[in-house]
Amino acid sequence: MKAFSLSRNIYCLTDDDIYDWLHHWKWSIANHGRKGFRYARRFGINPLLHKQQFIYLHKIVAGISKNYLLRFRDHNPLNLQRANLSVINPRGEPVKWWASNGVSRFTGVKWDGYYGLWKAHLLDLPIGYFASEMDAAEAYNKKIKELSKENLLLNDLNLEVLNAA
Repeated sequence: MKAFSLSRNIYCLTDDDIYDWLHHWKWSIANHGRKGFRYARRFGINPLLHKQQFIYLHKIVAGISKNYLLRFRDHNPLNLQRANLSVINPRGEPVKWWASNGVSRFTGVKWDGYYGLWKAHLLDLPIGYFASEMDAAEAYNKKIKELSKENLLLNDLNLEVLNAA
């Protein structure tokens, strides 16, 4: 776990593996809602609409588009460790990301057209966004090994490398 500074001497917690990637941008803090929740955000260009809009850090870390919601298990929206995030669909039900939706060759990997990146999920645990499908599949395999989930199958990355050659 690492912390990085937002605006107004407020810090955000993230997982070690995404800290360097997220730290490249300048994130600010925004008050949101009646309960006084604070979220990290920045301005960015939406690749589909080609216009500026706010990009929320918790949505990037979880790998979700704007139609999905997050619940923070410890009720702290600035604790963005993946283990603290629970994805909720538009009907208010927890999301289980069991497998790909047919767009990817790999289990647990999906293309997110909203952000223009590949995202990986392990059950209800978001792993993150990746530039390539292979990177997302490798992150999925690494997370399975890290969590010792023997009942889940690993993606066969060696076979895919041979097919690509």
